[in-house]
Amino acid sequence: VTNSVVRLAETTSRKIPPRSHSAEIRTESQHILDAIVARGGDALYQFEGVISELPRSNFFIVMRDGTVCTPSENVLPGIMRNQVLKLAASAFPVRETTVTLDDLAGATEAFFTSTTKRLVPVVQVDDQVIGNGKPGPVTGHLLKLLLEKEDELLSH
Repeated sequence: VTNSVVRLAETTSRKIPPRSHSAEIRTESQHILDAIVARGGDALYQFEGVISELPRSNFFIVMRDGTVCTPSENVLPGIMRNQVLKLAASAFPVRETTVTLDDLAGATEAFFTSTTKRLVPVVQVDDQVIGNGKPGPVTGHLLKLLLEKEDELLSH
């Protein structure tokens, strides 16, 4: 079982906290996200070149040396994010750190995680192709480990 491959659109909008009292700011942010989704993608939040996450999903990149990196600040502490970090640490170097657009440009792979979608490869952000434009071996290995872990938990 594999998840679909996606392309993302970067947005310079900051993630608006759900408790924001400004309906105008929340409405403007929602219009931006609606436009991105209407083009068949999802939004990757970044501000001043620093990546945080997607709406309802956590973002990861794989560096040329095989290190799996995920943003460390301004992100939701996702259940699936934590599970993937643990699984990744069993097979690869892992860093929770600042992830920039420059890091993304040098990445060989990218993916995002969420409870409902598990682990989804990202092959392009805007016009920038990630790696060779196909899901990479690290992403595939992590998805395999994740599915094995699910099967193990369900069998008990």
